[in-house]
Amino acid sequence: MQQKTSKIFTYQTRPKIDDKSNKTLTEMSFLLSKVERSLFKDLYQNKKNINDLKSSYIKRFGITARQFNSCRIKLEGKIRSYKELLKERISLLESKLRKLKKHIKNLKSSFKSHQKKRRFALLEQKLEKLKKDKEENKIRLCFGSKKLFRKQYHLEENDFSSHMQWKKTWKDKRNDSFFLIGSKDETNGNLSCKIIRKGDTFSLCIRLPNIFSKKSIIIENISFAYGKEEIINCIEENEKRRKLRLAKKPYSHLGKAINYLFKKDEKSWRVFVSIEKEKTSLRTTKNLGMIGLDINANHIALAETDRFGNIIDKKTYPCCTYGKNKNQSLAIIGDVAKEIVQKASQTQKPIVLEKLNFEKRNKI
Repeated sequence: MQQKTSKIFTYQTRPKIDDKSNKTLTEMSFLLSKVERSLFKDLYQNKKNINDLKSSYIKRFGITARQFNSCRIKLEGKIRSYKELLKERISLLESKLRKLKKHIKNLKSSFKSHQKKRRFALLEQKLEKLKKDKEENKIRLCFGSKKLFRKQYHLEENDFSSHMQWKKTWKDKRNDSFFLIGSKDETNGNLSCKIIRKGDTFSLCIRLPNIFSKKSIIIENISFAYGKEEIINCIEENEKRRKLRLAKKPYSHLGKAINYLFKKDEKSWRVFVSIEKEKTSLRTTKNLGMIGLDINANHIALAETDRFGNIIDKKTYPCCTYGKNKNQSLAIIGDVAKEIVQKASQTQKPIVLEKLNFEKRNKI
């Protein structure tokens, strides 16, 4: 079997940003987050048409067309996530109700039976509400998260000295990020944010909204721990596309979009750079056999079969991540994955993994 596909890869960095740039990025984040929330209200509550909103939003908020599209696409991503999660929540509740119904039948205590029936009624009511939302295509988003929103009712338990302190945290949370969509047709893969290579580092030139006094800001000396080569290749390909277009030569086969997500946390800003990367061609055939993996708590067991399904090789890879931090765990898993992939490449046999679903193991 020969397969060739593409996938979006994301690389992150934490650039050093001075106070002036930090203030500008924060103001931009607050503005674009406000655009996103207003767009949600107009589209899903006031039922307005997206085509009728674009020009008015550009004028009303003083943003560019690409910044409007970025807010729209970010919002659409949240909507898709909500709908997928809604399906899972409905499925999980249905499973809980089936188990609870069987459990109630086996109860001998009238008191326990009464309490379980009350819980059954509450879950059933919740399920009906979710199904109604799905049927009516009702979207319920809480910008800033429901968890943080509810903390205002229990300030001391959540380490807030006052409601004003909570409100500031709430505002910062719901305005802590903005997204800038790119396109391979645009210079440098993105008109709103251009990445420029400067020796071993990079710089970002960010196009500010029209309402701002400055047109753009530049963040210098950006480095990436991972993905540096892929980003360089993407920059070079976009530059080749630009030159071919100016020379009026075929250029449609070149160019890649670069998307940027800026997110502020307790420490500083993080920048996520997403590019499309072609995956290497896969050359495996199950006619030669398979490589099966069993993932355990402290090791990964490998079993290789021939084309008849007979086991011809076994191996155990130590993979204990207990007590390790995130980077150490990723390094251990990465080393094991590398060895397994090399074996699969040499034998040209596909890797088979078990797919586990723990949803039904939730308590009643």
